[in-house]
Amino acid sequence: MAHKVYFSVPEKQLQSTDLVFSISEDGQKLGELHISRGGVDWWPSYAKSKKRKFSWKRFAKLLEE
Repeated sequence: MAHKVYFSVPEKQLQSTDLVFSISEDGQKLGELHISRGGVDWWPSYAKSKKRKFSWKRFAKLLEE
């Protein structure tokens, strides 16, 4: 079960452009993790229009549970 993580990095300080991580497992795309100044968004591969959005505060709380 090897995970592959690809990401793109903007050539400038993170402003209005998200940092995007493309996550795959065994050749199948699981989704994309978008990091922005406002928080974190998860875009599952099966539902491009249904992202999960977390503010930084909510994301930190989720990880602490």
